[in-house]
Order: sequence, then structure tokens, then C-alpha cells
Amino acid sequence: MSEHIRLLQDYLLSHNPARFFADDATLEDVLAGGIWRGWEAIDAWHRQASPSAVLEGQAELVRLIEGDGVVAAELLVVGAPDSNGNAVRLPMVGIYEVAGRMIHRARLYFDPARPIARTLKELGADSR
Repeated sequence: MSEHIRLLQDYLLSHNPARFFADDATLEDVLAGGIWRGWEAIDAWHRQASPSAVLEGQAELVRLIEGDGVVAAELLVVGAPDSNGNAVRLPMVGIYEVAGRMIHRARLYFDPARPIARTLKELGADSR
């Protein structure tokens, strides 16, 4: 197993994930357009705004793919159960640029409206 793959596995399983980011790292929520710069901002994002925090759940690793100092991670964030007892499931992809056992840049792709749409559907809203 490569050093970069191990780094991402450790990061994704950590209870303190921001410690895997370089001091000058950036984390970008591509669809929402948010960018967090530096370790402290990334730490705050993980604790307050990440899909795992918002959904009160945990990210499950589906697969990791590596090439040229970049690791792509396919994840499934499994959140707290909805009103029917079913866990909210949010697919997510992260592209991580890594060097020297640190993540220097992360770009995350997920649809934050998906859990909201599911809730509206449960409440009887028609889809378009």
C-alpha cells in the first residue's frame, strides 16, 4: 500500500482529521464555492460544516485511487436516521493533493441539497 493511500485512510478514519492538513492547505467545497484556508479553518469546517457533522454521521470509504501525488476518494456519508428510521446517505468524492505525509489541497464534490430533497419527499412534496 502506498504512503499516500495510507495517509488518506488514516485521515478518513481519524477523530481529528484536520491534523492531516498542511498549515497552508486549502479545502474547497466545489459545488457551494466555499474555500477554507489554513489548518484552523479546515479544522472548524470538519467540526461544524462537513457533511459528517451536519448529518450527524460518518463517512464510509468506498474506494481510493492514486496517481501523480493525487488521491481520489469515493465516500458515502451515512447520517442519522430520518423520520422513517432510514439513514440519510450522501455520496461524495474528494480529490486530495498530497506531499510529505500531508494534504495540501482538497476539493470535495457532493450535493448538499440531497438530504433536503429526501426530507421534502418524505413530507409529500412532488418532484419536478
